[in-house]
Amino acid sequence: MKLPAALYPHGEAVCVRRLSIHFRTLPRPVSVFEMQPDDILERALRGEEDEYCAQVWPSSYAASEALLRYLPTHSNCTVMELGCGPGLPSLSALAAGASSVTATDWSPLALALTTHAANTFQPSRVSRLRTSRLNLLDEYDRESYAADLLVAADLLYDEAVAHAVGKHVSQHLQHGGHAIIADPGRPGGRAAFSSGLHSCSATRGMVHHFVEQALPKRWSGSSSNATVGICTL
Repeated sequence: MKLPAALYPHGEAVCVRRLSIHFRTLPRPVSVFEMQPDDILERALRGEEDEYCAQVWPSSYAASEALLRYLPTHSNCTVMELGCGPGLPSLSALAAGASSVTATDWSPLALALTTHAANTFQPSRVSRLRTSRLNLLDEYDRESYAADLLVAADLLYDEAVAHAVGKHVSQHLQHGGHAIIADPGRPGGRAAFSSGLHSCSATRGMVHHFVEQALPKRWSGSSSNATVGICTL
């Protein structure tokens, strides 16, 4: 299966595959598209930046589980995902009835994957989804990216990006929002996130912590004790 050229008119065709993910709180699985593994490897060997955004990571499953626990107690909730990749948390929020969902990423490929999945698997809900290109290193724009709940999965892989995520979350909390951050615990990421979070006066000294959650076998690979940390603010 190929990604429609109208959604991603950037050179060669992109071959994708469907993944269907079951959640206990949803009556039907959430389906997403990710790039075929061979194509991901080929792009990585060519040094292209998009390959990491084109696959579903375990942290996105953990973030989706967390937001699905959050949404039933917050009616008419609006959701924004930072660095959406194939968009599993955004598509899960859409399926769970969020009043609007904004999926953001710097990569046009990530936004195309998310849009194609919504068009294909949730056509009756797609009007509640919008996608937007966002560079996390830019300043936070409340007017453009207002939402009740901010979600970020596996974005603390680089210290500069992790610090920027912390700043975005800080600004979001300052305006009355909530946030869910999912992170597998790569070295330095959480410390940089904390630094960014505490860089604004309103959230300076805010106590926060990551609660480790075990992953189902599908997401844990060969490890029997793989976890993802969830920080809810």
